[in-house]
Amino acid sequence: MRKPLALLLAVFMSVTVMSQSLRESVVVVTPTYSEKTQQFLSTFGKHLKSDGFYAAAEVLESYSKGIYGSGFAYRDTISGKMYIVTNRHVVDQASEVDIEITSNDNTHKITNCQVVACDDALDLALILLPESEIGNIIPLPLSVAPLHDGDNVFTAGYPGLAGKPSWQYANGIISNASLTLESLVSTSKSRFIQHTAPVDAGSSGSPLLIKTDNNITGHSVIGINTWKANGRENTNLAIPASAIIELIEKNVGQPATNDSIRLKERAQGLTKAVKETYKSVIPYVSYGFVSEISASTFYDLIIQSSDNAQTAINESYEQGKPLDGIRIGIADIICQKFVQKDYKFNKIVSIDADKHTATVEYISGNKTIDTEWELEQGNWRIKGADNMNKTDIEPNGISKTYGFGTSIYANVGFPFNKDCYGMLYNISFKRTVATFLTYELGIGAVNVKTNDIEWDYTNPQEPVEVPVTNNHTMADINIGIGGQLPIKCSVIYIVPYVKGLGGLCAGKEIFGINYGVNAGLEFAYKFGYQKYVLLNVGYLHRWTSLFDFGSARKSQPFSGITAAIGVSL
Repeated sequence: MRKPLALLLAVFMSVTVMSQSLRESVVVVTPTYSEKTQQFLSTFGKHLKSDGFYAAAEVLESYSKGIYGSGFAYRDTISGKMYIVTNRHVVDQASEVDIEITSNDNTHKITNCQVVACDDALDLALILLPESEIGNIIPLPLSVAPLHDGDNVFTAGYPGLAGKPSWQYANGIISNASLTLESLVSTSKSRFIQHTAPVDAGSSGSPLLIKTDNNITGHSVIGINTWKANGRENTNLAIPASAIIELIEKNVGQPATNDSIRLKERAQGLTKAVKETYKSVIPYVSYGFVSEISASTFYDLIIQSSDNAQTAINESYEQGKPLDGIRIGIADIICQKFVQKDYKFNKIVSIDADKHTATVEYISGNKTIDTEWELEQGNWRIKGADNMNKTDIEPNGISKTYGFGTSIYANVGFPFNKDCYGMLYNISFKRTVATFLTYELGIGAVNVKTNDIEWDYTNPQEPVEVPVTNNHTMADINIGIGGQLPIKCSVIYIVPYVKGLGGLCAGKEIFGINYGVNAGLEFAYKFGYQKYVLLNVGYLHRWTSLFDFGSARKSQPFSGITAAIGVSL
């Protein structure tokens, strides 16, 4: 009895030691954002929430409070340097990260670690650890051994629990050893490992492991966890170790390439990428570009994007990768802008080696545009372009995004026929439902002069008709349905409109209906997402048909100029 018990105890101790050793290999990765980026995330989230995009706002606000992921240590055999391997989306917007290693209830934090390389297509990133801070960190070996469906696998990472990273070591099986998918940011299909081992929020960048006996942890890395399928249970995806090795070989231990040569290659690569699809352009878009997209243009970005890009943007938010979603939108717009004019690389205008920024010129016929570039996470990426306003995405011309909300107006009418009408006053609520279609509800008042017939009964046998003019103050309620053609000129919109009106009117001892038409021109200044200050001038022709309760009352149609000021709600 003692022998089996001792054996069981030995196995238990072995598993405990392995798990403890893994804690010295798997780390928490926390990106450190600049003050500008933090402000962008927080402000953008608040704007989206106030505009009704609650789910998107929640994702961005959680980012602004600080996100984290997992990663694992790897030592390059050639350079001898230690790196942390994680997902690129974990280090979005960050050039530096903090690393935390927990062992024996002690936490060691390494700050300001550099993100030295990223692979946009496969969601991979490399973080360099300072040699003086490595301490007892144990690197994990990578394995490219053949995998089979049903193989046992393990995950080790720091998913969130009560809002904080919490160690989790769990097992599952490989459910598809060679899944091929087209990722959100890649035009070609890539291979993934589909497995059932738990992957939760905070586990992004954690290793997918198999049991081995070739190092102290008893594990080798066969992949890095990156996605959790929405709507399906136990369907998690990992990038194979072969892709990690490729990233390391490409970026570690290679001789440094001259900045101008690398920049020229990237700038020329962009002209090829825009002719393919937005997915090819995503790796060229900097997070600096993302942080300069204003909240007021976010909706314009979505509207102007292609259907496929819109779907990908939504998927990015659902997967908790909002910045990738904005990058997708920007990439799609860049495709449209460059393809329309067939821009080609012309020359590098300037490079600032200290600030790691550059200006690149593109040409189409006789027209040239300058583009801003920056060296970010080891890659040259575009940060702006003359033909793409960062705060005003929609091009000038007929707008497809104007309105889409409710506006309140204060209206006044100036009659031409003052002998029949006084000034008309009205408060109205207008809603744009499909860019070019509107409906509204108005409540107002007007002084109406009616031609009435009264009877003179001085001679009861022969009463005489006497024409009389009476003044009536009438209240009215009207419903309007109309059309408009919004024309965008930067932040100013010129909107010709026409609408039909109909409603009820009533005064003291008088009742009737109104119907007519109003046409004119509206001017709108956009100051936020679907936020406008409005001014319009038009012509109103409206008939009032009074119900006769004994007296033959008649009124002339109102004909005059209307003016209104309004603001969107």
